[in-house]
This record gives sequence, structure tokens and C-alpha cells, in this order.
Amino acid sequence: AERYRSAFLKLYPLMGAHSQRPFKFHYLALKDMSDPTKDFSQTSHQTFFKCKIFFVSYGIDQLNKSVSPESYGKQVESLLRNIEKSHPDKTFPAWFLTPRSTTQLPTNSCHDESNLRGQTPHHVHQYNEEIRRIFNGKKTSTGFESRIYLMDNTDLTESFWGIRDNQQNLDAMETQITSAVAMRCMEKIAKQVQFWREINQKGIVQGLMRNGTLTPNPEFVQYIWS
Repeated sequence: AERYRSAFLKLYPLMGAHSQRPFKFHYLALKDMSDPTKDFSQTSHQTFFKCKIFFVSYGIDQLNKSVSPESYGKQVESLLRNIEKSHPDKTFPAWFLTPRSTTQLPTNSCHDESNLRGQTPHHVHQYNEEIRRIFNGKKTSTGFESRIYLMDNTDLTESFWGIRDNQQNLDAMETQITSAVAMRCMEKIAKQVQFWREINQKGIVQGLMRNGTLTPNPEFVQYIWS
């Protein structure tokens, strides 16, 4: 997630955004899934409270701990349901980004996927299959709200896997995948902003304008994870 943010901030001005107000793209580290915000500073809590679009990249630590795909899926589901509760406005979306994986050279264990170097995550596709299973049921009565989306980026790893034959190419693959994911996030943001404009919704300093009516900023309340 931190690398995606860095790539986003580098690419954003190149997409013609230099003439617009600087976009506030924050990175918040999630460490303990039983209470991801417990180690947040007051500033981080306020940043989380103010967020209107979420991109969630989570999995490296859990995959290294050999957590089962089912347990991983339950953690992801709990995380996204808490985002639904903490940010109940139906116009505030969230995307879950799949961990990087490949099915081309499967092994019997999971390895560090942090830099796509050395032992790469051949087996992570099982975890992504569990995530897809969860999202396939999101339209049901027990599923996620329609504003919670899956951004499946496994096609990028599969596509770039052919250039992995040396360290230089691994570095190039890492840069290309990270940049491509960052651009996908940029596309989602642009479409969401367009949607807000179509429904006459705009965030201003004093609050949220909807069809000419101002909804004042709510008083800050630290979210209690459940």
C-alpha cells in the first residue's frame, strides 16, 4: 500500500492534475486486524474519520504467518464491514486490492511478496480465490454493500511474470505493476468524483454540499472497532 501511494503521488501530476487542487492521498498502516486503529495517533484517527474513498491493500503479514485462506478471508470481511459501519454514507466507496499472486509456478508454501524478489507468492492465488468467493456473494442479503468493491489485480502479475528472469527485470516488473495499480486507483477516484458531480455533491471546508444543501461536518468521534 505504501508503494502504491508513492507511485500514485508521482503519477498524479503527469496525468494533468498539476492544475487542480493537490489531492489528499493518505497512507494508514493496519497492523492488528482485531483492532486496526488501536495504534493510530490522534492525527491518524482524524484522517481515517475524514476519508471518503478507501483503497485497502492487506495480506503480506498474514501470508507470511501461514494463515489459512479461510482465516484470511474472515479478516478481510471483518475489515470491510467495519469500514461500512465507520463510514455509513452510501456515496463513500471502498476498494479491496488483491495481494499479488501467480498460478504459473505453484508451490506448497507462501513466501514474502513484499518486493516480488527471490521467492515470490506462487501460492497466494488460493487466498485470492477466497477473496473472490467472498465478493461473489456481496450482492446477497448477507453480503457487502454495493459500494464495497474488489479490485482484482492478479492479471498484472500474471501478465508481467514472463520478464522475471533476472534481478533487473524483477525491478522493472515491480515498477510496472505498482504503477499500473496506482493508475487503476486514479481511474476509480476520477470516476467517483464524476459521480459526485452528477448527483450535485461536493465536499467543502464547512461540510458536504448535496443539491445546494449543506450537511455540516460531523463532530469527530473515534471509531470503536468491532
